[in-house]
Amino acid sequence: MVGSAAAESVVAFDHRLEPHVRVHHAIAGRTRLRLPPLRGRDDLLGALARRIAARDGVVDVRENAASAALLVEHDPAIGPEAIAALARDLWRGGLTAPAAQATGGAEPWHALPAERACRTLSADNGLTDATARERLESVGENRLPERAPPSILTVIAGQLKSAPVALLAGSAALSLATGGIADAALTLGVIALNTGIGASTERWTTNLIRRLTRQTDPDATVLRKGAELQVPTSRVAPGDWIVLKAGDAVPADARLLRADALMIDESSLTGESFPVAKDHHAILPETIALAERRTMVYRGSVVTNGAGVAVVTATGAATEIGQVRALLDTAQPPQPPMEAALDRLGVRLTIACLGASSALAVMLLLRGQPLMAVARSAIALAVSAIPEGLPALAASTKAMAARAMSREGAYLRNVNVLETAANIDVLCLDKTGTLTQNRMQAAVVQTFGRRYDIEPGRTAAGARLIAKIAALCNDAEPADGQNAHGTGTELALLELAAAAGLDVRALRAAHPRHSALLRSATRLYMATQHGAGDTTLVAVKGAPHQVLDLCATMLSGGRVTPLDDDARAAILVQNESLAQEGLRVLGVARGRNVSLSDRDPADLEWLGLVGLRDPLRPGAGKAVKTLQGAGLRTIILTGDQAGTARRLAEDLGLSRDGALDVVDATQLRSLAPDELTATVRTTEVFARVSAADKLTIIRALQADGHVVAMTGDGVNDGPALRAADVGVAMGKSGADVARDVADIVIADDDLTSLVTALARGRAADENLRRAVRFLLATNASEVALLMAEGVQGPHALETPAQLFWLNLMTDVFPAMGLAMARPAADILQRRPRHAGEAPFGRREMGSIAFDALRIAAPAIITHLIGAARYGHGPRARGLTFLTLATRQLAHALQLRPNRPAKELLDRQIELGVGAGYALLTAPFALPSLRRILRIASPRPLEAAAIIGLSFAPLALQVLNRRAVTDVP
Repeated sequence: MVGSAAAESVVAFDHRLEPHVRVHHAIAGRTRLRLPPLRGRDDLLGALARRIAARDGVVDVRENAASAALLVEHDPAIGPEAIAALARDLWRGGLTAPAAQATGGAEPWHALPAERACRTLSADNGLTDATARERLESVGENRLPERAPPSILTVIAGQLKSAPVALLAGSAALSLATGGIADAALTLGVIALNTGIGASTERWTTNLIRRLTRQTDPDATVLRKGAELQVPTSRVAPGDWIVLKAGDAVPADARLLRADALMIDESSLTGESFPVAKDHHAILPETIALAERRTMVYRGSVVTNGAGVAVVTATGAATEIGQVRALLDTAQPPQPPMEAALDRLGVRLTIACLGASSALAVMLLLRGQPLMAVARSAIALAVSAIPEGLPALAASTKAMAARAMSREGAYLRNVNVLETAANIDVLCLDKTGTLTQNRMQAAVVQTFGRRYDIEPGRTAAGARLIAKIAALCNDAEPADGQNAHGTGTELALLELAAAAGLDVRALRAAHPRHSALLRSATRLYMATQHGAGDTTLVAVKGAPHQVLDLCATMLSGGRVTPLDDDARAAILVQNESLAQEGLRVLGVARGRNVSLSDRDPADLEWLGLVGLRDPLRPGAGKAVKTLQGAGLRTIILTGDQAGTARRLAEDLGLSRDGALDVVDATQLRSLAPDELTATVRTTEVFARVSAADKLTIIRALQADGHVVAMTGDGVNDGPALRAADVGVAMGKSGADVARDVADIVIADDDLTSLVTALARGRAADENLRRAVRFLLATNASEVALLMAEGVQGPHALETPAQLFWLNLMTDVFPAMGLAMARPAADILQRRPRHAGEAPFGRREMGSIAFDALRIAAPAIITHLIGAARYGHGPRARGLTFLTLATRQLAHALQLRPNRPAKELLDRQIELGVGAGYALLTAPFALPSLRRILRIASPRPLEAAAIIGLSFAPLALQVLNRRAVTDVP
């Protein structure tokens, strides 16, 4: 527990202030709130901002403690007063600073009996609201530690730690030594400007990533005063009793009090791939490893099966995962591959620059030039070769792409995943909730002798007995007004019962449930035991092949008969026939006057099959075609049977050659590694997959050299989403675990948004390469010009000041414009880039060298003409300067993404080039700047000719694209 000072501060704050929130300004989708009592309280304002951001309909929240304001971006359908009311309600619920976290419990909670744990925590019956609030005021909100952003001084220091900056600093020192005070001042000014731009870009990027990856605050279920209550996870306190159900994320570390077939996925904490069975009665030694503590549940894990109740032992930073995350403050993350490649490129450029400067110096010395003139010439070449905008380019490009994706409904947990997204070549698609609407409806009931087609709005009296058993063996709650709770499958079975004329509530009251066997990874059915007077009834539903194995008799024509081999074969044919129609098929059976035990039930009575339909999502087929056109191999992973899976794949048009390879995933478990690899290379559909099977398939694909993406929305998708190179979760209907472990979250569950995200990922990668290509080509063109001018002597060279100004024009604004360009029209019509391909290989560097010569050639020719006409002086330098600058800016326009002529304009590129032209005109408009650069303005006709000719290649490119577009 923390000291009383922190607690008194929070208590005093809460007691003296009533929520005071007003709408300061609002437009559709954006509301700015003022909260005067929170001025200067960035801890409390931040806590409120995070809780508002976690609410439905809220896109983003930004806080400003200095002005006590919150800027809320939200669904335009939500009014500003509703946002203000939400802020007031959350404030009244209590604001607690997260900084005063307990530092961890010394008690070995896993080894204590449950009763003793409750006594130690003074929580024999859970907590009251008042007690929970007191404890929150003492230990802080239940939030994980967040790594503090680097200080501005650290960011600035990082910008100065690069080889190009070191070379510029060296050239400034050399300028001072040779008497070039103006050149030295300009060099240092460029370093300062570049550092300022880079630092501000990095700070903006860091803040953007923090907003995009802001911790969510989902509701947790707690027991207070004996009743279940939904509270935000941040308001769960030590001693709270938490209720655990399948699909729930565990909100805090806790000692189990009850566990019923409870399975927990702890992979995020322990690295174990498979869910762990929990036992609240287990007696464990204090020294047992974390992964073997069966009596505990930990924050960051997920309930995959069963149910339980646990008492919270640690929250926030005191949790196991909180202590792990605290280590992030002392550990540096690995540098992203592209940024590492650019750093290596910067070093190579610096070495090449020194080599070129040395070559120029040797050439001038051999011509007998004075040492001071040689030094100034070497400085000029060094300045020309350094692309000042290179260090900040990668981070800012990815951050802007992430921001654009968030506006389109796709949220990144880490911007570096964009690099991987450009290389994805296999996409594993989970069926339910991704390809389909996850809105099941009963379509067919098949008894042994008769089929009943279920029509919406019509009665299904013939299916009454099967509907009765399916409604009893069911955890869904009937609709109460608009509130129905349960899985899509179980809700569909309740709708079937209602269509059959059954009152589900009355049915359950007449047959109360006594016990249950829950579905698991190996037990693909659910069984429940019910009382009915002096008799017992066991109801079973699940995978037909497993349910059928439990049966010894069947109901046929109103009579119970033995279930012989012929009857079993006929039932399996019925099952396959329904599956071929694209239905999800469940087997239904009952046992009378039998009871459940820990083993599987036996000697049951087979009743029949229920076929359920989950309609395809609108546009799913088109999205799959687009993904295939982008060079991605698409694979369906589904728990349905092979026939159902095949029909789904056919409806999607998954096969390209008319044939479909469908494999039952149960066959994979007996395959040798080489056989498994051969199977995953050719199979389009895997049926009857479990969570473990999905993991096996993804790892086999990765071992075969593929970059794999996985989509999913369910609890059983969690391990596979984590293992995939890029995990994509459905954010609207998906389980918390799927959203928490995914790299990309699709807000609207629309597969089309995945297509958009893929296009953005590829575009970010392509734009970054394009911007780097532009920087290298333009700087290399300056080196080529200086080497050509050096043949004539140092008096013919451009000055360092001119080259600084050129780099200021081209290394910042046009390069950033190229980095922010819209995706190319054919971005999704190309094959993905191979993951092992070097970002800037020999072939690409050769192409850049050719671009540099094409840019430099007109400037060299202009220099020769100007020198012949005006001699080596300001006028010749002015003509050369203008020619090189206009060719560089025109080259930026030539590098724009490939799009039809009518869509050629790109606002970001045009703005970047426009800013470059503004900087180009400044020296010719300002005499003092012309004197610093030592240039003279060209005559109007000369300027017009130079600018017109610089755009000639661009005009030819546009005409060529238009001609290609117009070809019928």
